[in-house]
Amino acid sequence: CSQGKQITKEEVTLLLKQEGFRVIRHEKIVGFFAQVGWEIDYIIRRLNIKYLRTFLLPFLKLICFFDFIFQIGKKNEWIIIGQREKA
Repeated sequence: CSQGKQITKEEVTLLLKQEGFRVIRHEKIVGFFAQVGWEIDYIIRRLNIKYLRTFLLPFLKLICFFDFIFQIGKKNEWIIIGQREKA
């Protein structure tokens, strides 16, 4: 943004939609370990192996807990993933 003005997640989402993108997902990046846990969960969902996510969910929550202990990565940022709509 120009002159250091911050824009909101909603503003970015609206701009993407106006440019013909469909927002697939958006999430707040809490920290490095939470991001790793989120990505592992996403991969597990894509694999669609019965009971694997149920088994690994406690471990994924434990990974996110490390963000409170180890301050690694940027805080309070958003990642927005979009896909261009077919014309």
